[in-house]
Amino acid sequence: MGEQTEKQLAAVVEGMQLKYRAAALTPVAALDLSGNFGNLYLMLKHKDVSLWGKRRPVVPGFAAPDRLLQNRISRCLCLLLSEIPGHFSVATTQQEIGDRLRKFNAELGAEDSVMAAGFDVKEMYVCEADTLAGFEGG
Repeated sequence: MGEQTEKQLAAVVEGMQLKYRAAALTPVAALDLSGNFGNLYLMLKHKDVSLWGKRRPVVPGFAAPDRLLQNRISRCLCLLLSEIPGHFSVATTQQEIGDRLRKFNAELGAEDSVMAAGFDVKEMYVCEADTLAGFEGG
């Protein structure tokens, strides 16, 4: 890794550390200051594997400084999703998750809150090491 890249990485991690402290996340999960962000690679979409086909950018979070926090948030989201009834539509599910988050935030109080964001299912691969995904990362 070049000197300029290392300086940029250090600046990003320092910014993360400031935001982490401001949000008081340290008791939830420690920030790993020695973590890094992995290498970007492109994964071909299975429906179009031609040379100019559609690609999905992937950046592994296997060694990210906030990987422990990501893991704990993921577990909470899985628990939240497991409570949704089996007969649901996407719109209904989004409404139910929103209702549950509003109730949870009300119980937490004014100083704390929880936010949810939806992602493509294929993003589950961002937590694998490059070598596990079949790529040679640097």
